[in-house]
Amino acid sequence: MLRPHRALHGTVVHGAAVALAMVFPTVLTLAYFVLLAGFPAGLQQGVYLAGKIVQFAFPALAVGVWLVRRPAGRTPPAAAHSRRGLRDVLRRQLQRGRLRLAQWLRPRSRWFRRNAQFLVLGLGFGLLVLAVMFGLYEALWKTGELFAGAAQEIRGKLVDLGIDRLWTYAAVGIFYAVCHSGLEEYYWRWFVFGQLRHRLRPASATAISSLAFMAHHVILLATYFGWSSPWTYAFSLAVAVGGAVWAWLYERSGSLAGPWLSHLVVDAAIFLVGYDVARDLLV
Repeated sequence: MLRPHRALHGTVVHGAAVALAMVFPTVLTLAYFVLLAGFPAGLQQGVYLAGKIVQFAFPALAVGVWLVRRPAGRTPPAAAHSRRGLRDVLRRQLQRGRLRLAQWLRPRSRWFRRNAQFLVLGLGFGLLVLAVMFGLYEALWKTGELFAGAAQEIRGKLVDLGIDRLWTYAAVGIFYAVCHSGLEEYYWRWFVFGQLRHRLRPASATAISSLAFMAHHVILLATYFGWSSPWTYAFSLAVAVGGAVWAWLYERSGSLAGPWLSHLVVDAAIFLVGYDVARDLLV
């Protein structure tokens, strides 16, 4: 999908950009999921939407600005030239995206043959997580009181967010599984891991980016299971493992297609479990 790119220009700028990218999702999750809990659904949704726009626009803008900058020592280009340069960068990226989409739709293309094994690995990992998730749900959740509190919290959060219709829940689930998972791969693997990879060894870049990816999930899980529950941290570590696998897939293939497909399956599984927990609320 997106090519691995060179590091942002300048050590200070690079460090600040990557640090901000790693911290911002956790701050956003704390804001709309915890601090605004109980506030009107419209306010929560508005903060969430604005925050997500900022989050997902940041990597493209950061890299775009870097690409239009001239090497140090030259006279900075005029503002008009900078704007034209940024437009050229965005246009090239859109053209590249259309090309990749066309390649995905042609299974006999060279790109598809080169990435087929990583698509299979990504799909296989996603299905493995799905199987484990449904196994735990059937064995531990539905048959006992272990997760009764989490079920109530999930149902309450759906009501809090105004998701009380089956079509609304389905629309949110499809968006998260298909679109949001792809945006997260672009954000965490292409940008965060990709930038760390230029400064660190692969193992270190994978560990740091995966722990940062895990951080905002800790808040989400603690909201449902409680800060004292071991399941909060067990599932959070599982998220970090997933992030590490997707970083490995991206590192080996140079494409987000495999990680995206895997992430899509996992997110779909989460929403299927959520539907079974709250199906009586969705009319």
